[in-house]
Amino acid sequence: MSNSKIPTILAIFVLVIGIASGVFLIQNKKIFKLGASPATIPQDVRITNITHSSFTVSWVTDKESVGSIIWGKDGNLDQKELDQTSKNIHVFSINGLTPQTSYSYKISSNGEVFDNSGISWQTQTGPNIGVPENSLVISGTVLDKNNQPVENVMVYLTGGGISSLSSESSSNGTWLIPTSQARTVDLSSYSRLAETNAALDIFIQGGPKGIATAKITATIGDPIPPIVLGTNMDFRNQTPTETGKLPEASINLPPESTGSSGFHIPSNIPSPFPKTVTLESIKDGELITSTKPEFFGEGPKNIKITITVESETLSDNLSISTLGTWNWSPPKKLDPGEHKITISWRDANGILRKLTRAFIVQAAEVPSFVSTPSASLTPSPTTKQTPTPSPTIKPAVSPTATPIPILLTTTPSLTGSPTVTPTKVPSLPPAGTTLPTIFGAGAGIILLLGAILLAI
Repeated sequence: MSNSKIPTILAIFVLVIGIASGVFLIQNKKIFKLGASPATIPQDVRITNITHSSFTVSWVTDKESVGSIIWGKDGNLDQKELDQTSKNIHVFSINGLTPQTSYSYKISSNGEVFDNSGISWQTQTGPNIGVPENSLVISGTVLDKNNQPVENVMVYLTGGGISSLSSESSSNGTWLIPTSQARTVDLSSYSRLAETNAALDIFIQGGPKGIATAKITATIGDPIPPIVLGTNMDFRNQTPTETGKLPEASINLPPESTGSSGFHIPSNIPSPFPKTVTLESIKDGELITSTKPEFFGEGPKNIKITITVESETLSDNLSISTLGTWNWSPPKKLDPGEHKITISWRDANGILRKLTRAFIVQAAEVPSFVSTPSASLTPSPTTKQTPTPSPTIKPAVSPTATPIPILLTTTPSLTGSPTVTPTKVPSLPPAGTTLPTIFGAGAGIILLLGAILLAI
């Protein structure tokens, strides 16, 4: 009798221990889960600057991380863009897209892939509606509480019935958004901001550096007053400039003197430097055969100019050299089609001046990227070899199956902050090690042994 009771008691004990261990492991399996650090989870994911051929995706992380975006069309995520360094603000501009086409994308942060409730985020490009008629920009500066410029923060422009626009502040804290590129929400046409003087909202996302908001009108002028992080500012009461136009100045010169001095200075002596900024590389409406043209011209030495290619929302600041010349090339290829370049500067009287030229990029790609200058030279007869362009093979990126942690979106709040569409919280499969599986298998074996002992 005693020989049969000992295995039964032992089997019951083993069963109890096995069940208790299983319940404990199930309830505490997160201990063994290897997920993403909350500090590197993407927050405030936004899509802005949507055109017929491009869009911008941006997000912020509490901790510096290496971000990337995996994207493609028709559900085929075969393209990938990657940050070069770890950062808090992540911005990716996707170019060379097809008009009125749906694109999908996922986000990676430090190797962990995130999506939207188990599926990819999606957006659609707009129709090709040509180049906007006017050239209107809004620019400004972001400062910290010590009135020091803040670089690499996102500036979002919303409201007024427009599709959201964005820009990233430069090393000196300045930013520029071409509002003439603003489309209606349905992307079917350019908005009429200059005509309506619509109220707009600015939201500055600096991640750990802080946030700020500002309210402006579409014709407030350029630039707007500096925006300080951690504040809510309202510039709507400021007197706007004339809609879509530059300030004008009238100069009254005294009548020519009839007297003569002891010295006669000829009036036709040329100045060593031009009095205004010029663009020599292209004529208005010119057709160029390069997707990375070189723009160059002349101007007063040391004058700072801002160059904006509005079709791709590219902008840069530079100074004219001491020789009175300047040159610039876009940092990335331009899409074939119509484009517009705007050069803005302030003259000696502080008046904002602008020079605008429209041009067309031909679809064919050529090795040289210098556009035809306006001036012509008489070439001497030489034998010229025709270069044969060699195609560049771009390997497709096959996404690797990666455990996907839960994406939580937190939107900082300030009094009067603009309404930001929250990112949906994805429902993602759990990620972790095989350790819970091993324990589970062990518990199963223990239960099986207990059942066998009971049967004895």
